[in-house]
Amino acid sequence: MVADSQRIVRAACVAPLLELGRLLSDAKEFETMIQPCLDKLAEDGSRDTRRALASSMADLQKVAVTHGGSPRSLHLMMMNLLEDNEVETRRVAATQLKVLCFYATSTGNLERRGIIARHSWHTSLSDLMSFFTFFLPVRFWAGICGSSSSGHHCRAAPQYKYFCLASPPEILTDFLLPRLQEHLTMERDERVRSELVCCAVGLLPSVRREDCLPLVRPILAFLNLNIDQPKQYVFEYFSELMALMPASEIQLTLLPSLVNLWQGKNWRVRLGVVQSVPCLFSKLVSLSAGLPPSLPSSECLLCFGS
Repeated sequence: MVADSQRIVRAACVAPLLELGRLLSDAKEFETMIQPCLDKLAEDGSRDTRRALASSMADLQKVAVTHGGSPRSLHLMMMNLLEDNEVETRRVAATQLKVLCFYATSTGNLERRGIIARHSWHTSLSDLMSFFTFFLPVRFWAGICGSSSSGHHCRAAPQYKYFCLASPPEILTDFLLPRLQEHLTMERDERVRSELVCCAVGLLPSVRREDCLPLVRPILAFLNLNIDQPKQYVFEYFSELMALMPASEIQLTLLPSLVNLWQGKNWRVRLGVVQSVPCLFSKLVSLSAGLPPSLPSSECLLCFGS
């Protein structure tokens, strides 16, 4: 059916293949029955077929990883869909990047339960690490971040979370999180920047505390930009960000920024300050007694409480 002459029929094959993959208990069956069909659909000349495949890539990746299939093969397929000549196919593919990260925290559990054989997973991880290190930095980010379509960026950004959570822990901490941190700093399109912040904050509960701060700091740096819109992203997730901030950094960097914003011209920014700062009251009270005169914590408490 994946070779049917009608593109609608070929596109309709994706959902049954996914369900069949979920029912299989033998990894070899996935490799011999499902994988060739997916490869065929990925090379289909019809954009409808490629879109249908792109819309299921996250679920297909979960099935492939569960069965110990070839992660590299699905990642290559994903990259090809993200670089498809047809814009909407790329956008649909980009929406799948989030779920592909789920297995970063669950791979160990799968391995212990015997779902993924230890030796086969290590082989796949080695291949995947090589793929990410040498292939993905050029093609993935050049394809997404260099695209002329900001809508494409906007669809890709929120799904990066799922991609991270489905990746092995080493890939997540050594490559994906640093790339996200870099993009938080470099991105200038506000729709994309908003989605990147949402992605980063969504990842915080799933990663180690020491890996959280490099994501939190670039977001808080938005408070010092000359434009106002990025500041709203900080206020939107203020409590989540503050939960991870060391008291010393709040004292040295955050308080001066908030005082400056309180005196700003944009009333929405001032409103954001008023609504967000109560999250800091307990920390401010504990810090105020020992702060140098140049650090306005007491002033903050009086100002924001008025």
